[in-house]
Amino acid sequence: MRRFGAQIYYGDAGRLDILQAAGADKARAFVLAVDKVDSSLRIAELVRTHFPDLPIYARARDRTHVHKLMDLGVTVIERETFLAALELTKDVLRGLGLKESEVKRLIETFKRLDERRLYEDYQYYTDLEKVRANAMSQAKELEELFARDVEELGDGDGKPVSAEPQDGRVSAG
Repeated sequence: MRRFGAQIYYGDAGRLDILQAAGADKARAFVLAVDKVDSSLRIAELVRTHFPDLPIYARARDRTHVHKLMDLGVTVIERETFLAALELTKDVLRGLGLKESEVKRLIETFKRLDERRLYEDYQYYTDLEKVRANAMSQAKELEELFARDVEELGDGDGKPVSAEPQDGRVSAG
């Protein structure tokens, strides 16, 4: 990174004196990519408290971590397991023979609905029953959406596709 003009500092970002010595008060961005959720949240809170105008770009482990970072005012958050799961799903769909345009559409649909649920869940993320109910509702909506797509689009070769599972599979007819 230094070869490209970036200044990099190593140290415990959970210590205010280290952040001050690194020039956090003059920084244009703070990247938070700490494996331990508790440490990540402690650092985010420290940065937010002492450098309130410093944008934080955070990596989160899971949905709850995202919500807790949001509680601290962090707005740019990437879920590491979510992104990896989307990439793996793309590979699986391609491997099953779906056309690239269909893979992209399916992934984007799922991503859009999942992100919507992530932000809807934020308002009550500490109430597990409400989160569970919302997850069930969203899963049903996604299932219905994909079933309609299957009926409308067929199998890609002009053959209609039955949305009714037969032996747990969607079949071309």
